[in-house]
Amino acid sequence: MKVSKYSLAILGASFLLASAAFAGAGNKGKLHLAETVTVDGKQLKPGDYNLEWTGNGADAKLNITKGKDTIATVPAQVNSPDANHVRDGYGSRTEADGSKSLTTIYVGGKNIELGQPAAAAATPAR
Repeated sequence: MKVSKYSLAILGASFLLASAAFAGAGNKGKLHLAETVTVDGKQLKPGDYNLEWTGNGADAKLNITKGKDTIATVPAQVNSPDANHVRDGYGSRTEADGSKSLTTIYVGGKNIELGQPAAAAATPAR
């Protein structure tokens, strides 16, 4: 009888650890940029970046990292739209000087709008 109680306790603990691991994955993603864009006054060159956000809705903060270096931390609005995007991507806005600003990121079925909610008028890129 002791063996079955211990087995049940170990099985329950493994389910708790597994569910915690899956729950943590919901606020992370990857971003591949095909062009140079600006975020929070910093230029992000084409390449791969890691994303991690805290919070949901309009009270979120987005961290953009490359390797172990934090490139930018910006306020964001995280939304889960009714229709999920088929692929991850991003939206940018062309500024008056011709540069591009990152406005929206589509990752893991979520829309992450950077800065003010007015960023929804972004033009999607690849």
